[in-house]
Amino acid sequence: MKKTRIHIIFIISLFIISISCKTTLLVPDEKYLLSSVKVKVKAETKSNISTSDIEDYIMQKPNRKTLLIFPFRLWVYNWSHYGKKSKWKETFFIYKLGNIIGEPPVIYNDYLTQKSVEQIKIFLRNNGYFNAVVDTFLHRKKKKISIEYLIKLNKYYKLKSIRYKILDPNLEKIVLNDTINSYLKVGKIFNTMLFEKERERIVYTLKKNGYFTFNKNYIEFIADTNDYQVDITTIIKNRDISKTNPMGIKPHIQFYIGKVVYYTNIDALKHLAMTDTLQINNVTFIKTKKNFVSPKTIVKGNYIYPGKLYNIDDVKATYNYLWKLNTYKIINIYFRQDSAQKDVLDCYVELTPMEKYSFSAEIEGTNTSGNLGAQGNLQFTNRSLLGRAENFTMNIKGAIQRQTVFSIQTQDQIINYLPFNTIETGGKVQLSIPHFWLPINSENFVKKYNPKTVIQATFNYQKRPDYENEILKGSFGYSWKFNKFLNSSFELLEINSVKVFNITQEFKDRINGTFLEYSFVDHIITATNYTIGFNTPLSRKNVFSVFGKVESSGNILSLINAERNFLPQNDMGQNLLFGLPYSQYMKFDLDFRYYYNIDATNQLAYRFFSGVAVPYGNMEILPFEKRYYAGGANGIRAWEIRTLGPGSFRDTISIYPNQSGDLKLLFSWEYRFHLFWLLNAAFFVDAGNIWSITPNDPRYNVHFYINNFYKQIAIGSGVGFRFDFTIFVFRLDFAMKVRDPALREGERWLPLVRKTSISSFNFNLGIGYPF
Repeated sequence: MKKTRIHIIFIISLFIISISCKTTLLVPDEKYLLSSVKVKVKAETKSNISTSDIEDYIMQKPNRKTLLIFPFRLWVYNWSHYGKKSKWKETFFIYKLGNIIGEPPVIYNDYLTQKSVEQIKIFLRNNGYFNAVVDTFLHRKKKKISIEYLIKLNKYYKLKSIRYKILDPNLEKIVLNDTINSYLKVGKIFNTMLFEKERERIVYTLKKNGYFTFNKNYIEFIADTNDYQVDITTIIKNRDISKTNPMGIKPHIQFYIGKVVYYTNIDALKHLAMTDTLQINNVTFIKTKKNFVSPKTIVKGNYIYPGKLYNIDDVKATYNYLWKLNTYKIINIYFRQDSAQKDVLDCYVELTPMEKYSFSAEIEGTNTSGNLGAQGNLQFTNRSLLGRAENFTMNIKGAIQRQTVFSIQTQDQIINYLPFNTIETGGKVQLSIPHFWLPINSENFVKKYNPKTVIQATFNYQKRPDYENEILKGSFGYSWKFNKFLNSSFELLEINSVKVFNITQEFKDRINGTFLEYSFVDHIITATNYTIGFNTPLSRKNVFSVFGKVESSGNILSLINAERNFLPQNDMGQNLLFGLPYSQYMKFDLDFRYYYNIDATNQLAYRFFSGVAVPYGNMEILPFEKRYYAGGANGIRAWEIRTLGPGSFRDTISIYPNQSGDLKLLFSWEYRFHLFWLLNAAFFVDAGNIWSITPNDPRYNVHFYINNFYKQIAIGSGVGFRFDFTIFVFRLDFAMKVRDPALREGERWLPLVRKTSISSFNFNLGIGYPF
């Protein structure tokens, strides 16, 4: 009976697959399924026109394909809509499922093909190819049709000369002085987009020089073509244009700033009659008792002053400064022409502040490198603690987390898993100040780089079955932005105190004499670090980011002590700070990420990370919290967190997975694609490992050597599913070990030399993308 059921299920499955795979199943008679669209571009010389540019103007495209090959959505639609309507399909929502997940067949439309040809020709003409030829070839096979667009670009037109006709001599001087930034250059290919950009550039240039009312309607281009060359004349008209005066009769007005008025709480002003008026640097502030940000703080980022020439950059910079104070929910800057003086603009800034105090409580799931748990947070926020937009937050949290340790290992087989709970409580206070706390505080620097001073203190207590620890951390640092893509931070001082206590005797016996013992020693860290990061604009088709960090600990303290010898020592000869040995090391990290968008639903993502930390001096072992580890949901996913490495080391004694090292290399690749609805998927490959560079590390095969480290690279691969709920992404990753450096040489490529077992696979849950 059981075998009969299996046979029935197998036959039904084959039937469903056969129905689904027949892509023309629902194509009407005498109609064709559009199976593919191909574009070929032929050019006489090197061209800036690509096939992807042409594809944007094709008005009918075939059904989307999963993995660029399989029309999965079409298969689902065919399966759900095949045959006559039936009650069982309605009962089980088969039709709705097909409409949500599936996609109806794309039926070839000759009209849309012709419209596509027209759109392509317009695009090519706008890019200088006036004599381009667009041919279409239709290839029919049974009930399918494929289209091939063949584009012959022929010779392009290029700009021969650029002249200007500007009636207003004041405008002429400004525009001609800025022609070095012009988008129109002699020798460039004719491109209508360049003319639109040039319009915007000229308008922006004039708005930076006081011409508040100037707009692109006053700019006109005349093109004269001859022998594949174009002579361009840029005409800038006067105002008051009419049919009888197409060039205008009055010169444009150059505006100066009159009065500048800030309404610091526009909502309160609508309801309260009692207001105070204050003037700072000729800027007027109208405020109420509900105002909780000092006008002195606001004026630090104000660029708009009476008597200055109107400048659109000043308006943008003022807006950006106010927005980044993180105090106002609505910012409105507008201008009115003075009734008495026609060349004067009065500026008004209306501010609607957020609530000064806020309180939030939340319970959330957590994922710390693959370890799942629950966490509760209470947070209090004061958006202007000292009256100058200082953002103060106080956070109290409690968490419980499930982690995994090994109970027994015999050779290559993991016999059992032991789950245990980690209880964690702690708190954090942070004060973010919208300027630098320095003896010399430059207002120009505040305006240009939007600096912040960040002071924070953290307390963390963890109770584990084998031990308890307390971590106290205090830090003082700065952050600023060079521009909207390049930012940096400098943590002047981080003091980190770690105490481990109530270690069980069983745990002591397990780690005694092992390298892991050094990870559970009381210590203190006095670190300084600098981080710099660069992100490309998200509007680009392909984006990347790169972050670098350098950190130093204990070095300044050691230099001072070498001169004055004021620190006591313990029995091991280590200098003590507040009764604890302090760590001394240098650490360098580099993180590079690149995202290549194949199309709207397919993406390739790459990540490369390298990091090295060199301990020396007062403590020859790197602190546990500063060491590198491998594995887990955001690392090499085929391994549990902290179970890989260092090098070819395999821990067959410890039941606590705690592998760590001084050096780390990681490379990850993902092919991400959309399946249906909220569900995305990915194929991925992770490679890398950690190593030790500490000479006295007694573990075998853990050290990094340039001539053979590649032999110790671990490789894992798998498939992942991501549920994109917009506000967060829930991730499931299934990974398999492909190359295990802990095995003997010749046996490390697992699929080739041994049967796969449960120990070769790993399952990860995560929130957000791995990179």
